[in-house]
Parts: sequence; structure tokens; C-alpha cells
Amino acid sequence: MIRSADVALASGSCVAMLLALYGAFVFAPTERVMGDVQRIFYVHLPLAWIGFVAFGHACWAGIQYLRIG
Repeated sequence: MIRSADVALASGSCVAMLLALYGAFVFAPTERVMGDVQRIFYVHLPLAWIGFVAFGHACWAGIQYLRIG
């Protein structure tokens, strides 16, 4: 069953993501040397950090599972 808190969090996440993408591609100034290419860092760098954190968490959870049984 879907709770209202889940719907609120999902809706808030979607709105935050749309605002972040707008800020990265429309509002952020263009860099002088690289031009628009530097804007890709606004998307890929946070995704890389989230990937590293998720991998570390999965590794920790796997070790705990093997340790505890």
C-alpha cells in the first residue's frame, strides 16, 4: 500500500531534480574555455558520488551479512 509520505517524498524528489537540471543547464553561466561542455559535470559528478556511496553501503551490508549470518 502506498503511503502519503512516500508520494510526498517522490513528488518532492521529482521537483528538486527538475529544478537542479534547470539550474545546471539554463541558469549556470557558460565557462569561458570549455563552453557548454563543463555543464555535464553538474550531472555526472553527483551521480558518481552517489554510485560510490551506494557501492560502499552494499559492501558494508554484505560484510555484515557474512559476519552475522
